[in-house]
Amino acid sequence: MKIGNIAQTSATAPVSLGTPPRAAETPHEAPEVSAPEDTASTKVEVSETASTLLERAPDDFDSEKVDRIRQAISNGTYKVNAEAIADQLLTNAQDLLGHLGQKP
Repeated sequence: MKIGNIAQTSATAPVSLGTPPRAAETPHEAPEVSAPEDTASTKVEVSETASTLLERAPDDFDSEKVDRIRQAISNGTYKVNAEAIADQLLTNAQDLLGHLGQKP
């Protein structure tokens, strides 16, 4: 995954704070309030990459396993397999470094 220059995105564009709107000058003036329009809609387009990721995502999880682990943690009997975690971390790091070396 390549991360581009975030300074070039519209999400990081500077925002002018300016002067906040002032309240009515006299206590008898009330600002006009309009009702929201019922015709507003939002259109969302999902990219091909996002669609692929959604298709690969698991639809459910093993709730019984979650309950067993939650109970073991509550009881103080949950055992962490540090060797398995370390092995998986090393495998993931090797995969990541391998992918970084294969620039398209």
